[in-house]
Amino acid sequence: MPKSLQSLPPSAGYLPAAKAAFVHTASQVEAMHRAIAEVSFSPLLRVPLLKVPVRMVRQVHNAVLGKAYGAVRLGGVGLLSLAGLAWRPNPQPHPVSRLQSILNGAFGDTLEAGSNPLAFEMNLYAPGATLPLNRTELAEKVARSNGRLCVLIHGLALDERCWQGDANIGAQLETDFGYAPVYLRYNSGLSVHTNAAALAMYLHECYADLPALRDLLLLGHSMGGLLARSASYLAADAGMAWLKSLRMVICLGTPHRGAPLERIGRLLTVAMQLSQVSSPLAILAEQRSQGVQDLRNGLLDPDSGQTQPLLPGVPYRFVAASLLPSLQHPTAQMLGDGMVPLASASDPGLEGDIEVVQLAGIGHMGLLKHPKVYAVLHAWLDEPATP
Repeated sequence: MPKSLQSLPPSAGYLPAAKAAFVHTASQVEAMHRAIAEVSFSPLLRVPLLKVPVRMVRQVHNAVLGKAYGAVRLGGVGLLSLAGLAWRPNPQPHPVSRLQSILNGAFGDTLEAGSNPLAFEMNLYAPGATLPLNRTELAEKVARSNGRLCVLIHGLALDERCWQGDANIGAQLETDFGYAPVYLRYNSGLSVHTNAAALAMYLHECYADLPALRDLLLLGHSMGGLLARSASYLAADAGMAWLKSLRMVICLGTPHRGAPLERIGRLLTVAMQLSQVSSPLAILAEQRSQGVQDLRNGLLDPDSGQTQPLLPGVPYRFVAASLLPSLQHPTAQMLGDGMVPLASASDPGLEGDIEVVQLAGIGHMGLLKHPKVYAVLHAWLDEPATP
C-alpha cells in the first residue's frame, strides 16, 4: 500500500468503497433489467409485421433505461459525496470495527488492490491494544514470558477480538503455561497462500529480534488454521530459522479439505451464469474475495486428493466439532460445526505427529471459547515437548 495512504485512518476508506459498490451494483441491476426486457422483445422480433415497430420500441426503451440508470449512479455517488463532505474520519487510533473485518473477508483483495485504507495490514497485537506491537515490545513480551510465545490467528471476516473476552484461550495459556499471547490481524480476503507466505515472512523478520524465543505456539481458528499450517510448510521450504522454536501447530475447526458452503456458493454462481437474466447476479457473486473462494478446497489438491503434507518433527493438533450432541448421529459428520464438516476439520490420512479430537455439541464460533476445547489444549500442552 502506498505510504501516502498508510497514514489515513481506516474509516477514510468507507466512502470510496461505498461509491464503488453502489456503481457496480447499479450497473449489474441495469444489465439484469435489460436481460429481462430482452426476454419480452425477442419473440416479438421474430414476427414479420411487428419486427420494425418492436425494434423502435426496444431502442427507445434501452435509451431511456440507460439514462435512468446513469442518473441513479450519478445521483447515488453525488449523495455519498455530499455525505462525505459532512463527515470526517476519526484520525485517532480506535478499535477495529466489525464492519471493517467483514469487508476485509468479503472484498479484501479488492480493497488491497485499490490501496483502500480499510484493508488490514498484517500485524501482531497485544490483548485489547489498538496499535500493533513493534519489534521492541514483542521482544520484551517474549523475554518476560521466559521465551514462550503463542500467536493466535483468527478466521475469515474476523479480527483479533474474536479470541478476547470471557474464556479467553490466550489468557488461559498465559496463566497455565506462561505463554505470552499475541493476536494476529490480517486481511482475510487475500488468498490463503498469500497470507500464509506473509505470515512466514513476518515471523522470519521478527525472529532476528527475538533471541529469547524458544517455544512458539501457532493457534489458528478456521481459516487461521490454514495459515498456521501453510506458513510452517512454506517456512520449511524456504529454510526459515523460526521453525527451530516451533513447539506445536493447533487448528480449531479448520477446513483443511474445504467448506461445503463455498462449494454451494460456487455452484449457484455457475447456475446463474446459464441464464441471460440471472448472469448479472453471477457477476456480483464472483466479486467475493479470493480468500472466500479458497475455502472451497482449503489445502486440498483436487487432483491428488491429498492436503499439504505435515512437517516431520512438528506436532500438529486438530480439534473438530459437531453441533449435534452425539458424534454417532447419522448427520453429525456432514453437519460438523455448522461450517466445517468433521472430515474436513479432522483431515484423516495425514502422516506425521498428528492428533485429532472430535467434540460434540459445539458450533464453529463456539470453538473459540468453549471449556471443552481448552481442556483438550491443556492436555496436549501438558505433554513433554518434543526434543
